[in-house]
Amino acid sequence: MGILDSNKTPLVVYDIDDIVWLLNYRIAEDLGIDENRFLSTFSVKDNPLLSRDERQRIIAAFADSRYFENIQFMTGVENILAPQQLGAKVVFNSNSFSERIAELKTEQLLAAVPGLRQEQIQMHIIHYGKTHKKVLDPSTTILVDDSPFNVALSPALMNVMPAWMPWSYSDEAIEQLADKPVKWCESLDDINDFVYQTVATMTA
Repeated sequence: MGILDSNKTPLVVYDIDDIVWLLNYRIAEDLGIDENRFLSTFSVKDNPLLSRDERQRIIAAFADSRYFENIQFMTGVENILAPQQLGAKVVFNSNSFSERIAELKTEQLLAAVPGLRQEQIQMHIIHYGKTHKKVLDPSTTILVDDSPFNVALSPALMNVMPAWMPWSYSDEAIEQLADKPVKWCESLDDINDFVYQTVATMTA
């Protein structure tokens, strides 16, 4: 028997922004802000490498629906539901700053992931002050998220983070996540493979 109880369905939760597409790289390029400074720490308002004007412009961009149009998803997004072949449940869980942004992300994700259903996408409408805390199902088995704040509060048995987001492995992030099981992956394909193999091991 695997790690999980035989009657427990593995729950895999994927974030959306900066996991299946590069939102913050898109904003950085459009605003002309150096990526190394922008992405050095997750909390924009606490980033000492950004000017006050840059912080304000970035936070405003998070609420601008234009940045969520014509999303270019990363290679591998079409394979995210593969763990369901092993009996797992896969869902997406994302924060958005408006209903319109939530709609845009939902519509495009449904078109990009074969077999994905509306009820597998959980959208939370928030304001900027709530970005450090995501509402997660306490039965989450694997969490895929770029935010060290979310992973620090994660109930998951395993957490997976993107190596392409510097704030996911900054010195601050490493300290935050010292007591959490975390795997950093180089691409979405790598994340998907790791999640699939982990579910297989847990349910074997």
